[in-house]
Amino acid sequence: MSIAAEVARAELLAFAERLHRARGLSRLDGTPSVAVDYDGVRWRATAHLLGRRVAGDVGVSGVEDGAAGAYGHGDRPHRAVANAVEAWRTAARWQREDHIATAEDAAIRAREWRRICAEVGA
Repeated sequence: MSIAAEVARAELLAFAERLHRARGLSRLDGTPSVAVDYDGVRWRATAHLLGRRVAGDVGVSGVEDGAAGAYGHGDRPHRAVANAVEAWRTAARWQREDHIATAEDAAIRAREWRRICAEVGA
């Protein structure tokens, strides 16, 4: 592996470990794994928070653990890593927005049920 790939791999591992901690995972859940490889055409970066194999082409893995795995491609190792990290960041933003929307919907429903309960003396 080239020095550039080793540096990119270290950057991806550092990000995976930060995300691992931020998500409240521990070593009992698994250890982050990363790889930066050249497939003969382009560089591919894969990483998984729990050490599982990551399959796919671009983005966040579609495995049962959702956004725990990410992959990206690029013409250089650091670009492949940047794309994998951005896939994780995109997934995190999506999760945040989804949970905000769910909380807002729950608050609306709670207000409706408070009103209904008040009207019927429940």
